[in-house]
Amino acid sequence: SGMSGARVSGSLDLQFIACQSRKHPESQRALGPGEEAWTVLSSAAFGAAHKAPQENLPTSVREEVTDKLLAAVAQAVRAPGPISPMRTWLQLWGAAVPLNCWRA
Repeated sequence: SGMSGARVSGSLDLQFIACQSRKHPESQRALGPGEEAWTVLSSAAFGAAHKAPQENLPTSVREEVTDKLLAAVAQAVRAPGPISPMRTWLQLWGAAVPLNCWRA
């Protein structure tokens, strides 16, 4: 057991983090023993500052955004050092049209 998700306050870059493998235990079948899958949502300001063409995301943008968000997660959870995930996947939602909007 443990946290499955949390809104992050006090970060200019990070809005929300969620442990998908705790939220959806059936997803554990796709992971190795002891592995977890996390979703990290940036703030709107961070997303606007890092817009890029999703259909051809430059490697430099992928690396920069991933590094910055991992640093923000490490700071938010007060990790003793950098976070080094086994795998990452970056999805930018610049063309997304949300069906709802948080007014937090």
